[in-house]
Amino acid sequence: MHQDQRQAVAELRRRSATARGMHARPERDLTTARWAAPLAADPVGLDLLISFVIGLRDQVADPWRIPHAAAKHGLTDQQVRLHLTAAVDLLRRINPSFYEANVAAALHRRADRLDPCDDLPGARPIRGTAPGDPAERYADPGDTPQRRRRRQVLLRLLANPAVRRSGLPKLLAEMCDVALERSAVDLEKSCARRLRLPAGIARRRLEILAVLVADAGVEWLDDLLSEPPG
Repeated sequence: MHQDQRQAVAELRRRSATARGMHARPERDLTTARWAAPLAADPVGLDLLISFVIGLRDQVADPWRIPHAAAKHGLTDQQVRLHLTAAVDLLRRINPSFYEANVAAALHRRADRLDPCDDLPGARPIRGTAPGDPAERYADPGDTPQRRRRRQVLLRLLANPAVRRSGLPKLLAEMCDVALERSAVDLEKSCARRLRLPAGIARRRLEILAVLVADAGVEWLDDLLSEPPG
């Protein structure tokens, strides 16, 4: 790509990020802002975090996959996950507003764009609301619109015979167990095995499901999965 073209693309990405409420140059904040000083304690984690946040800004297919940084630091996939997860968690704690604008909101938008049924053979698309929709049975007047949408997605998924025959219900139960500290299973490996997906696709699918589960409410989903089949 010609230098002028690269600069134009970079500027377009920055303007697009600003329009979405994200920082145009997050790497500058993460390396020079006073509040970001604790991140420098793990230079590898910071390097991965910068690549991750830029990937979210640029809407790459899989922002969790950072092969150039892994090769640069000689890390395995598991080591990358450990460093990056710790860095993202630290960012959330030291600057919640930056985290919300540049990480959480971007992950939520990704979950809204993608249908969790995509990789489940025979699963019907999730569209609209119909009479008798299982989501109506569990409607709570106190739900926020976002929580209601997330719960609708999960309820329709679990009401789908094709989904029930897949490994998704067991994967969702494992996600609840990990979130509630009842298990330390490797969810990425479990996702790949239960949904029969390649590692990269499993990582993206788990990312989407994690947003759905967190927004719907872990305890709510845990209770739902504990109900006897009806």
